Formats: sequence, C-alpha cells, structure tokens
Amino acid sequence: MICDFGASRFMGSTTKMSLAGTFPWMAPEVIQSQPVSEKCDTWSYGVVLWELLTHEVPFKGIEGFQVAWLVVEREERLTIPSSCPPCFAKLMKECWDTEPKQRPSFRDILTRFHSMNKDDSLSDQTNSFLEHREVWKKEIQATLERLKRAERDISVKEKELMEREMKLKEREKSLEQQFKVVHLDSYDVNTWREVDVYQWIQQLNNGHTNDLAQYADIFYQNNITGKRLLLLTPEDLKAMGISSVGHIRDITTEIELLKAHNYRLMNFPPLSKASPIRDTSELPNYKTLTLTFIIGHHLRLGSSTEVRIII
Repeated sequence: MICDFGASRFMGSTTKMSLAGTFPWMAPEVIQSQPVSEKCDTWSYGVVLWELLTHEVPFKGIEGFQVAWLVVEREERLTIPSSCPPCFAKLMKECWDTEPKQRPSFRDILTRFHSMNKDDSLSDQTNSFLEHREVWKKEIQATLERLKRAERDISVKEKELMEREMKLKEREKSLEQQFKVVHLDSYDVNTWREVDVYQWIQQLNNGHTNDLAQYADIFYQNNITGKRLLLLTPEDLKAMGISSVGHIRDITTEIELLKAHNYRLMNFPPLSKASPIRDTSELPNYKTLTLTFIIGHHLRLGSSTEVRIII
C-alpha cells in the first residue's frame, strides 16, 4: 500500500485543512475547506475500496473541478455496481454519507471486516462479481457518460453566461460613455446634448420633485437638447405626453430656475484659479512706497517706514 501524507494533520492540532489533494478522493467538507475530522479519511477509504473492487479509475475522464462540483452541489457518488456484494456496497455508501458523523469510524470498519471474514459465502459472491466485470463495467460507463453530458451542458451554459455577461458589460460601458455623468451646472445649457438633458431630468429625483425622473425617457425620445429645453412651454410639455398639471408646473419651475442659473453662469462666470508662476524672473518689479495718512487734525511724524495712524 502506498500512502500520500501530503494533506495529513496531527489529530487535535487543527480542525481545518487547506484545499490540497485530488478531488475524486476528497470528502465534500475538505473540498469546501470546512472543519474536518478523521471521517474525511473514511470517505477517501471508501473510494479506495471502490478501486480495489472495480479496478477502475474514479470519475475517469472528468476534470477535477467538475468532480468537485458534482460531489458537492449535485451529491453525485461513484457508481456501485448492482451485482456488488451487499456488505461492500453498504460499507461504501456509508463511507460516502454527506454528513461526516454518519460515516463509520475505522474501528467500525475493522469490526465489519472481521465479521466478513467469517462469512463463507462472501468469497463466492466476490468471485461471481469479478467474473461478470464486463456487465457491471457498462453500468459504470453509463454513469460516466451521463456525468460527462452534464459537464458539457454546464460548460455550454457557463459559456453562454460568460458571453451574456460580456455583452452586458459592453452595453454598460457603452451607456456609461453615452450618459457620462458630468457636472452640468458648470456648462452653458445651450451646449447640452440630448443625453445631458436626460441626465438633468434624472437629477431632479429629489425633494418634492421625486416623480419627475420618470419623464427622462420622454425628453430623450423627443430629442430635447439644452437649447430646446430653455424654450419649452407648458403647452410643449403637454404635447410631449406629460399629462399631470402638477408635474408640468414643477418642470416649468425647474426650467425657469435653470434659465436663471445659466444667465448667472454666462454673465458672471466664477473666478478662475490663479495659474502658478513658472519662473521667478517673470515676477513684476515691485517698489516699496512710504505713505502717510492724515486722519483728523493730529499728525505725528516718525523716521520709521511703518504707517502710523493716530485718531
């Protein structure tokens, strides 16, 4: 017997294991990096017992991570041939119980083997099972084919989902470029595009005007640019399909406020930030002057260059 102790742990030193090992032999809790016990070895022993009986490779031809998914998510197990001796079949099923506490301990397994050793009929059952290998091998192969089809279906669906996700990301990126959020209050409304007006309507989603954002699509469908927005009248809004008198009044009020803001922006632009001086040689040549202020009728002259004011 060749043993691999690569994922072994001292009993009592830890209850968790890192993801290390070969998936067909790994218990579900090991695959999921959950707390483990010696019962995860019981699971692996069940797989080894299956190998000894069938002389087959566990989950042959199926990728490791797919095996992990099948075992954990779909609770698939290795196929136990129908003609397998009942005592071995029962033991393997118990070794592969999803609940670790329900699996037998190795002490229990040894006790069972002692009982099997006393069963005279077991030898004949095992020989008969091995003689009909070609029959039950087809059962194992049929299960593998079913799992491989499931694997292909999963791969196809995964590919479709990935393609769909990519398309959604591309569309999201396109919309982000098209409806790029900008500080609209910093630009002349007359230069606004249709998407800018769309964004402005959506930004009205606050306070008592929280219902106005629903009309963003109407403005966009009617190709309302910033210049056209400033010219809209209540009659125009009604013709566009806005039937609520209150909403028409609110939008009209917002447009009037926008006009006032735009007027201030165009006629009284904000002060620009002072640009940094690149070279000290460009500094103007300042001269120091001494000024004397006379306030009232009292003046005290001094030799200092400081200005003194006496009231």
